Amino acid sequence: MSIAPVSARPSVVNLVVSWELCWYRYDVDLSEDQPTIRVSGQGYELDELEPAERIANAVADEHGQLALSR
Repeated sequence: MSIAPVSARPSVVNLVVSWELCWYRYDVDLSEDQPTIRVSGQGYELDELEPAERIANAVADEHGQLALSR
């Protein structure tokens, strides 16, 4: 899983979740009390992703809470 800020929109982060067979990209807008999430891309080949999106920098726990990895 990869998380990165969207430079053009400071309140939005880009989240990419990938497996061996597919990937999904989400835009998460944190500007409201209730964040909005939208699918902004999906595909079936990991090489369709930008190189930085292929480097995992986050993890999800058993409750689905996300955290940046160190």
